[in-house]
Amino acid sequence: SLIFERGPKAADSKMAKFTDYILPSLTNSIGPALGVQALKNISYPAQVLAKSCKMIPVMIVGTILHRKRYSLTEYLCAFFIAGGISIFALFKQSSAVLGKLASPNAPLGYALVFCNLFMDGYTNSFQDDLKARKPDTSAMQFMCWINFWCSVFSGIYQFGFSDIGMSAVDFLT
Repeated sequence: SLIFERGPKAADSKMAKFTDYILPSLTNSIGPALGVQALKNISYPAQVLAKSCKMIPVMIVGTILHRKRYSLTEYLCAFFIAGGISIFALFKQSSAVLGKLASPNAPLGYALVFCNLFMDGYTNSFQDDLKARKPDTSAMQFMCWINFWCSVFSGIYQFGFSDIGMSAVDFLT
């Protein structure tokens, strides 16, 4: 079928199992929450600036966890793009915005953004690695199982560890 594959053939298949998506779905669920928390400690322009350098953590995670090899040209391009964006943003801004980039809670905010970028990098490099190992896995299966597990993790958090879920149910009823 399109989503499930069953039977003895499944173990030797070139299609990913639905359980293969658990860890990247967890990082895909936690990462954005860290980004929102970062906004409590740094300004939005600071977060956009940090997130515009996303390709660097993606490359680092891909290299360390998935043994992906990038060419020197790719590393240099990532460095120059991130550097150019940073220089443009820092020299283009007013002193008021620069003050917000270095707020009193900036170290915590930037640490949260770094964790968010690491988790995004893990999710992206995992998907690339899984697609290479399991080439028969379709884009629809990726979306289906990532969203399924993200919904499970979000539901567990909203109903098990906070009152957000019940507040939403109360609002809807």
